Amino acid sequence: MPSIIGKRRGARTYYYLAESARVDGKPRIVSQEYLGTAEEVMARLKGGDTELPERTQHRRFGEVAATWSIIDELGIAEVVDQVSGPGRAEATDLRLVGLGLVVTRDGGIPLLSHAYPGNRPDVTQFPALAEAVIGRYGDVLGDAPQATIVFDAGQNSADNFTRLARLGLHFVGSVPPSDHPGLLARPATDRHLVDVERFDQLTALEDRVSVLGAVRRVVLTHSPGLHQAQQVGFAQTVGKASGQLTELAARLERGKTRRLRQAVEADIDRIVKPRWVGRVLRTELTGATPADLRLRWWIDAAAHAELEEEIFGKRILVTDHDEWPIAEMIAAYRSQAESRRDSASSKTPTWCPSRRCSTGPTKRSASIC
Repeated sequence: MPSIIGKRRGARTYYYLAESARVDGKPRIVSQEYLGTAEEVMARLKGGDTELPERTQHRRFGEVAATWSIIDELGIAEVVDQVSGPGRAEATDLRLVGLGLVVTRDGGIPLLSHAYPGNRPDVTQFPALAEAVIGRYGDVLGDAPQATIVFDAGQNSADNFTRLARLGLHFVGSVPPSDHPGLLARPATDRHLVDVERFDQLTALEDRVSVLGAVRRVVLTHSPGLHQAQQVGFAQTVGKASGQLTELAARLERGKTRRLRQAVEADIDRIVKPRWVGRVLRTELTGATPADLRLRWWIDAAAHAELEEEIFGKRILVTDHDEWPIAEMIAAYRSQAESRRDSASSKTPTWCPSRRCSTGPTKRSASIC
């Protein structure tokens, strides 16, 4: 409903034409337009000349609140949670999608995209996705693509690497660190700072090892930031498991359980199953009958320290770009996350056509190359 309201500023009152509406059931001003002072309003009503303002400003209020109320009424948030919440293993009947992007190396400007089913294993979708995107690239740009595909370890397989070579694609990917204990065991003194300006205290070493049937160039990196994040996450995981073991030990201590030893052992295995927990939590179950079963547990500090030194903060990258500096390889892999955030997609393999990018290393390689 439109109405005229006055706002006092110093000794004068200025008038506005305001329009109200209900937002979340409450009256709110959703739009207002400046009319002028009382003298200016009277002059307009009498048809007299008034001095036009040098500038005007039209403000709208409540649009976000009004939009949110509609979203809430329609239950859109619940629909989004239902689709994005479950893991892929539990979401075979939902319309999850992944997205492959072709972006420029300098600036990460999207050129092409291709959606693919997101509730299926990435490794099975990878070959068709690569061929579809590269085919579209050739159709649009009219020549054979020369690009580098960047992807996570979920797309790794010997067949997929062979397919990339057949398509003439370069790649920068990652491999599970646990697959290469020899690299993880290399001392910190083997690593060196890569580029303090771009990557702060990140250190790296490079080597050539066998990856999925071929000897390839790999780079092991250590990020203090990732190390700290993994410390926090693992502490939470160990804390949860410790609480569950404490509850189990208390139940057994009361001597009233009817569970056989085999069932209790299965409970313990389930509790320490999360990644790395079994390496640092030690358990000792004594007794043969349900009434006699007792559990003792503790954290192995030495094993915990060994785990941190071996695993935390480390990532292993693999590439067929033997000529690229380590910094460019790391920048390429990291920029996948930026493209993923920009496209709001999940597990997004991304390409960059090299002929559309600088032919050598660039300081501004914030996206995929």
